Amino acid sequence: MKNVLRLLFFISEIKGKINFLINRIKVVFLFTTRVFISKGYINELMIITKFLCKLKVIKFWKNDLDVVAEENFKCLMGKKPAVSLTWSQVRRILLDEGATWARDKEIEKQITDCAKILDDYVSGLKKKGDTVILAPLHFLSDTIATVIASRISPKVSTVIVSNGAEKYREVCSNIESGKLNFCSIHQGNNDFSMGLIPVINDVMEGKQNIIIFPDIPVDYTKTVSNLSGYKFNCKIFNRAASLHTGVIRLSKILSATVVFFYIYYDDGIKINILKSVKKDELKHDIHRIIEDAIKTNPEQWLLWNNYSLFYTH
Repeated sequence: MKNVLRLLFFISEIKGKINFLINRIKVVFLFTTRVFISKGYINELMIITKFLCKLKVIKFWKNDLDVVAEENFKCLMGKKPAVSLTWSQVRRILLDEGATWARDKEIEKQITDCAKILDDYVSGLKKKGDTVILAPLHFLSDTIATVIASRISPKVSTVIVSNGAEKYREVCSNIESGKLNFCSIHQGNNDFSMGLIPVINDVMEGKQNIIIFPDIPVDYTKTVSNLSGYKFNCKIFNRAASLHTGVIRLSKILSATVVFFYIYYDDGIKINILKSVKKDELKHDIHRIIEDAIKTNPEQWLLWNNYSLFYTH
């Protein structure tokens, strides 16, 4: 019995040392990454890390979520991903680092160009008298998508977030580019609603924009919020599915048009404005828009690692 306990204790010690070593490697990797990006080598880093991901040298997710992501992809798309889904996550980190910590000039220009395209589109709707909700999908980088949306006139926005807002703060510190506020679904219903009231008033008066991601899986928010019960049933990839009603309810409150878009990488960060949808048409269109976007650029959608995706009831 003593020998068994000693063996278990020894294994526990080994696991602890391995975890410590992995964490140290991550710190060194992040520091090295930042140094290379600050020196202007982000493209070279992307080539190297993409190759390492292909060889499965780099592991991004814990608990075999890389396997979950690939199986989800194959199940819905009917094929294996053309590039490693781990690479999609690593690229996101590199781009986020380039946009935030390193202030990479090339990435900043790409963000500015995307913001200009979106601003021109939204301005056209506002000139017609439409109130607008900005609805980016989880492609390439949710951080950069939010930053782009925050630069839309009047360059003041509130984003509804499902996790810590810290990752947005650094890149949005330049008020001239776009001031970004945060409303977290981690709050209770009452606190969340009270936080939204002044935002809604400002949006209706044209003083700021509101940003919400419409494709977050219902199953994910069950662990972080009591707002996950607000959902509606639909079909995605010809399967019974559920989506949050957040953007639908907001559009009704504001009598707003919802602008769906996503960003993707093709020799630089690009933007695809999918569609603008009136409040009364959202329940008919939203799931089709999300499905079509994923079909068009499946490897760059970031949520494949969610166990249930949209399929919880």
